[in-house]
Amino acid sequence: MLLAAAVLLLGLAIGYVILDISGHRRQLEADYRIANEALVLTFSRAARPALIRGETEFLESAARMIVAGGAAVVQIVLGGEVVLLETSGDPPTDCPALAGIAELEPSAAYDRFEGYRLLDVLRPLYSSNPDPVPVGYVRVLFDPAIVAGQLRMRALAGAGVAAGSVGALLGALWLVLARICRRTLPSEGDWRTCGGLAVSRSRKLVRVFDVEMTLTPKQFALLVHLASEPGRVFSDAELIEAVWPNSVYANSSDVKQCIYTLRKRLGEAVADPHALVETVTGYGYRLTPPGSDQRLNPI
Repeated sequence: MLLAAAVLLLGLAIGYVILDISGHRRQLEADYRIANEALVLTFSRAARPALIRGETEFLESAARMIVAGGAAVVQIVLGGEVVLLETSGDPPTDCPALAGIAELEPSAAYDRFEGYRLLDVLRPLYSSNPDPVPVGYVRVLFDPAIVAGQLRMRALAGAGVAAGSVGALLGALWLVLARICRRTLPSEGDWRTCGGLAVSRSRKLVRVFDVEMTLTPKQFALLVHLASEPGRVFSDAELIEAVWPNSVYANSSDVKQCIYTLRKRLGEAVADPHALVETVTGYGYRLTPPGSDQRLNPI
């Protein structure tokens, strides 16, 4: 009987370790993506004036620093031609220019390149016309080896827990139950709901019809501001002041890009994210919570 109980507890502990590593991987990869999106955004903002002034040495030096920090490839394309290419020499070095520059949107996703799993971060470079259009892009492929290293450390720690005494296994079982309770029964007051939309400011999480997702800091700030007064139309200037309060460079293009990426994420939970975050032509944007009276329960 005791042996069966010990085996059961051991199985539960191993299951917990597997679930914990899986959840930890998602969080680490999300944090890694967010940090490197910010890095590429900063680099792309510096690249445009540097290219205009012909300061290629500055860009090459910055690209080498990014590669030294863990990037596999740093690429700048202008007018369909590669004007800068810096690589680490290990993961893929063949990174041809992308076609269809005019349709490019900012993006960041994990994908495989020649057998390597890399984080592909893309930021378009815009013209200086009154109506800016993409004329090129900055693209950086990051090697998430740091994530794998942290996961190995997590796995070793979990293996120690799984190989411990029955008392440790009971403790692991308690941790499993506590973790499940935290995920399924968040404390009252932590979540604010608006129809089918719920936001946790403290945990920086969003739920749409029980689909939980993590947004980038800018996407989260934008959604929270729109949800502060559901149904109200916010102008570009109001959103810039709320989401980019300390930036002297933020403009309507940044708002448009952030709205686009926010809708793309919300599209994982709703069929028509444009109906959730609406564009009011000539005025701005408003939030219409799914399945609710938009005037109730502001976040």
